[in-house]
Amino acid sequence: MKKIIYILFFLSLNVHCQEAKKQKILDPVLVEEIHLICERDQLLRGYILTDKEYLLTKEEKKVLWKLQNDIDDYNTRRFIQIVKEHGYVDSSNSNIESFATYAIFMHSSEKYWEEIRLLIDEEKKKGNLDKSSHGIITWHITGRPEPTINYIPNKENDSLNKQ
Repeated sequence: MKKIIYILFFLSLNVHCQEAKKQKILDPVLVEEIHLICERDQLLRGYILTDKEYLLTKEEKKVLWKLQNDIDDYNTRRFIQIVKEHGYVDSSNSNIESFATYAIFMHSSEKYWEEIRLLIDEEKKKGNLDKSSHGIITWHITGRPEPTINYIPNKENDSLNKQ
């Protein structure tokens, strides 16, 4: 019985150590910078888009969008640099807490799309970027096309086509 307990203990310790290896421990200053980038990503966007009372004039919205686009440009350039230095980081693979880092690339301008595409493809191959984040970033950098559903009917159990 003791042997079984020891084996289970060492197996669980081994699994825990392997999981810990997957987590990148980033410098707290870098974590704070990424946090600020994510906050700036939403800084004016939410305010402009939720202006239901039309408190902003058309010209004010235009100025705010220009400012948000400048912020997005800086964020994109800096996050590309961070990814090149540290790999793609988010809350699933580092000590970053609950930041939607994929949104940084989703709000990038077209001039960065090819560089981002190459970068995220490489990061996905390395295992630093999950399939869903890769997909949503790719959707943006390909011009946000209409989603397509590749429905292949199962002839034996095709309730959609029997109606």
